[in-house]
Amino acid sequence: MNSINYIDALDRPIDYHRVFVDIAGSVAGAVFLSQLVYWHRRMEGQRFYKSMHDWTEETGLTRYEQEAARKALTKRGILHVERKGVPARLYFQLDETALNQAICQFVESSKRDSADGE
Repeated sequence: MNSINYIDALDRPIDYHRVFVDIAGSVAGAVFLSQLVYWHRRMEGQRFYKSMHDWTEETGLTRYEQEAARKALTKRGILHVERKGVPARLYFQLDETALNQAICQFVESSKRDSADGE
C-alpha cells in the first residue's frame, strides 16, 4: 500500500457560495466570483492583476469559462476589468455595492418565491 497521503495535496480550496450561481449565471461563474471575492478581500478592495493562467491554476476554469464569467459579471456591474500595459494585462476590481445589491435582489426574490409557494 502506498504511504503517501494525497489528501495533503488539497491545500487550496475555493469557498463556493451557492447564491453566486444565480448571480453569475453558471456554476463556473460562481466559482470565478467566489475567487474574485477572496482576492477582493485580500487586496483590501484595490484592483488587482491576474493572468488567465493564474485563474486556471486557482479555479480550474478554462479560458472560455473565465471569459463567460467575466462577461456576465461585467454586464451586471459587479466586475470591472481594465486592460493596460505592454504587454497588456487584465486588472480586476469587484464592485462591492453592485454585488451586495445582487445578493439582496436574490434574497428578496427567494422570499417572494417561497411566499408564493405556500
